[in-house]
Amino acid sequence: MYNLTYCLTKWIIVKNNISFPLLFLIVNILSACHFGNNREVRIAKQNHRGYEEKVDTESIKKNSQLSNELLQVIEIPESIEDSTIQLDQILDSVYYIALETDKDNYIGHIDALLFTDSTIIIGDFNLTRSIFIFDHFGRFINKISNLGRGPQEFMSLLDFTYDYITNRIILYDNIGFKIHSYDKIGNYIDSEKIYYGFMKLASLKDDGHLVYNLTPYTNYHIPEIYHHQLAISKPDQTIVSTFAHDIVEFPNQNIAFSNFNNLNGRLLFSPVFSNTIYEISAHDNINAKYKIDLGDRNSAAKVPKVVNFTNFIEGINSSGDYYFPGKSVDVNDVLYFELLNNGLVNCFYSRKTGKLTGGYSYSSSRYNAGMPFFSFPIASYKNYFVAIITPENILSHKETLVDVGLNNSDLPLEFQDIDINDNPILMFYSPKKDF
Repeated sequence: MYNLTYCLTKWIIVKNNISFPLLFLIVNILSACHFGNNREVRIAKQNHRGYEEKVDTESIKKNSQLSNELLQVIEIPESIEDSTIQLDQILDSVYYIALETDKDNYIGHIDALLFTDSTIIIGDFNLTRSIFIFDHFGRFINKISNLGRGPQEFMSLLDFTYDYITNRIILYDNIGFKIHSYDKIGNYIDSEKIYYGFMKLASLKDDGHLVYNLTPYTNYHIPEIYHHQLAISKPDQTIVSTFAHDIVEFPNQNIAFSNFNNLNGRLLFSPVFSNTIYEISAHDNINAKYKIDLGDRNSAAKVPKVVNFTNFIEGINSSGDYYFPGKSVDVNDVLYFELLNNGLVNCFYSRKTGKLTGGYSYSSSRYNAGMPFFSFPIASYKNYFVAIITPENILSHKETLVDVGLNNSDLPLEFQDIDINDNPILMFYSPKKDF
C-alpha cells in the first residue's frame, strides 16, 4: 500500500503543482483508502492521541438535528448561462480599500478573507504561507509567518479562523497536528494539539463553537465522525454534533470543494451533491436556508454511489447539465452562488423579491465607478459583498479606457497609480433594496 501511495503522490505533484500542506492531506487520503486497515487506524490514533476524551457520543445523538423553516427554493431557468448580468440593476453603493504594499507584506494570493470590527485578516496558504492583518483603511498591521519546527512555529498553513468571543486568530497546522492562537493583531498566545483530520475550520460568532470540514477517509479513529462531512465541537474540541452524512464516495481523488463558506463567524455550507445551502450560526442552530432547483439538468441527481470526479465534470461539460459546487456568499436577503455548466455561471438571487439573475458575463454603464474592474464576491462584511481585484486585472483593463472615452484620472483614486507589484484592491458593494 505504501509503494502505491508513493507512486500516486509523485504523479499528483508533477501533474498538479500541489502545495505541501494539501499534498500531506492527499497522502493521508490515498494511504487510507480501506476503512479498517489496522496500520492506518493505528497511525490515526497515534497522530491524534487523547482523542478519546474529545467525543461526546450522547450529545452527538441529541444535537445532530436540522431545521427547514428558513428554506427558500431557487428555481434555475433553462439556459441561464446565456444571459448577461446587468450590474446596474443589482449594485447600490460601491467603495474600495487598497491594501498597503511593501516588501514585508506582499500577498502572493488571497485564499481566505475575514473581517473584525477593526481589522482585515487575509490568508495566503501556498505562496507566502502567511496571514496578513490590515486595518480598515488598508494599512498594514502585522504578519504571521513563523514557519518552522520550533516553539511558536507552524509546519503548514491549511486554514485559519477568528474567534469573535476571545478575539483570537486561530491558525490550522495540519502537518504539525496543531492549532496556534494569536491575539487580534497577530501576537502569539499558545498552541494546542488537534484530534481530527479536517480541511477547513470556522469559529461560530454566536457561541464560539468550532466547525470542522472533515477530511474524507482519514478519521478512522473516531467512527462517530468518519462518514460525515462536518463536525462541531466546543472551544476545547469536544465534539457535540455531526452533520452531512456522505451520500456518495469519491475515494483516492484530490478534490477541492468550495462548499465551506466562513462569513465572519457565520457559516454557509452545502453538503456535497445536495444543492442545499445550510446556515450555521451556533452549534444548535443549523438551518436549511436555500435549495437550488436545477430541474432536469440536475447533475447531482445522476451521480452513482462511487464517483470519479474527473469523469463527472467531463459529463457536465458534454451534457449541458448544471452542478452546484457549493460556493455561496449572502448579504442581508441577497445570495450570490456559482454553478458549473461548461464554465462558471455566476448568479445573484433576492430572497425578498424572488429576482434571479445569472450568466457567464456581466455589463454595466457605471464606468466612472470602476465597473470595468468588477469581480464576483468571495466574502462579505456587514451589508457589503467583498471581491478581490488584482493589479493584473486593473492594468489590462486600463488599456481599454480610451475606447469608452475615459482617462486614468476618471477612475477611482485607488486604481490610478496601481503597480503590477502592488497588493490587490478589495471591492465592497451593497445590493439594491429593490433587487
